[in-house]
Amino acid sequence: MATRALIGYLENGVLTSTYNHYDGYPENLGKALNKFYSTPEKAKEIANRGYISYVDPETGEIEAVNEDTPDRLDLNKLDPQDAVEEVAGLVDSYGADYAYFYDADAGMWDNISNNGIRSM
Repeated sequence: MATRALIGYLENGVLTSTYNHYDGYPENLGKALNKFYSTPEKAKEIANRGYISYVDPETGEIEAVNEDTPDRLDLNKLDPQDAVEEVAGLVDSYGADYAYFYDADAGMWDNISNNGIRSM
């Protein structure tokens, strides 16, 4: 069974995100993101992949057999509550158990667990 995740890059109020299909839990994907994709350039690169099957936590190697365009969500024109709801809806639309967001301003990854759209 897949543990799906969203990998996102937030810069200037725009969230760019990609789908990750397998092993999206923190001990795997979270570890790989922190170890191999923790600079703004690398975080942006992985969030722009569009579709990822798997990221190896030991090497950072990406397995991607499908090609999709990344999703882009402009949060600038939304009030904070609507922005949160839009992001939660995107995570939910991926069927993601986890979501990882790289905040370009803070220079770090943050993650949330999807226990239902109202609990994110």
